[in-house]
Amino acid sequence: MLMVFEFLNLVLHPFLGNITNHTPALMLLGLVCIAGLLVPLHHKLEKWATEKLVEKNKRVRLEMARKTIEKLGGEVDGEAKND
Repeated sequence: MLMVFEFLNLVLHPFLGNITNHTPALMLLGLVCIAGLLVPLHHKLEKWATEKLVEKNKRVRLEMARKTIEKLGGEVDGEAKND
């Protein structure tokens, strides 16, 4: 998140400097506003990515469990037929 903020700072610094006439207090206020927008965005993106990864992990684990059950079910049926 810090790298994204620094990148935005580098990109927006000339624009922000023109608007604030390079006044330090106003520059700081502008950067604080950018950071204030970036923190909730980061939280939402992190939550979304975590949900997607958990959902994918559940699908993979269920598929592996199904394959294991099918494999064990086939072995049990095969043993029953041989008896």
